[in-house]
Amino acid sequence: MGIRLLRLDYIYLFYLRYFTIHPGRYKMKKRLWIATLILFFMVGVSVRFAKSADAPRMTKDELKGMLGNPDLIIVDVRYGKDWTDSDLKIKGALREDPKVFESWANKYPKNKTIVLYCA
Repeated sequence: MGIRLLRLDYIYLFYLRYFTIHPGRYKMKKRLWIATLILFFMVGVSVRFAKSADAPRMTKDELKGMLGNPDLIIVDVRYGKDWTDSDLKIKGALREDPKVFESWANKYPKNKTIVLYCA
């Protein structure tokens, strides 16, 4: 009987040591999760800005000055509901689905000025 009790004590101590959450460990795990989430957020933001920095920007006045130019291709990449609900569309703009960019990206000649707009 004494040996059996001793084994239960060891199992109980093992359980307390490895399977219960101690206040200090909980705070450490919480901080680790928060730090990990912040890190993923920072990486995501920096990748997004790095990708958008590659494309030159154009003001609406610059675009107005280029309208009618045969070397200009305007592509409307607004999402479905935004595009259908909008009363304002640029005349001559071609509509493409932004979700399948890879399928139409090579459709346009690279020697032309291609303007993508989404707002």
